[in-house]
Amino acid sequence: MTTGKAPSRPPARAGYQCEDCSHTSSRGFPGGRCPGCGSFRIRRLGEPAPVEPPPARRSFRLALLVALWLLLAWKIWNAWLALG
Repeated sequence: MTTGKAPSRPPARAGYQCEDCSHTSSRGFPGGRCPGCGSFRIRRLGEPAPVEPPPARRSFRLALLVALWLLLAWKIWNAWLALG
């Protein structure tokens, strides 16, 4: 008789994986290099990849937007005055 539960997964083993060729090892790579491709892009398995937030530049973009709209309005006003 089954209980309807999905079988539990074994816990993820701590190990290392090359981000370029996906070579994995349960121990660290010698010298910090992947033996498969020689890459230094190694990450630990079981840990999420670090995500860096983008730098906040909102105020700079807003000031630039306002300045460009004012410049456009001024150019249109001057062109309209030159027609008359």
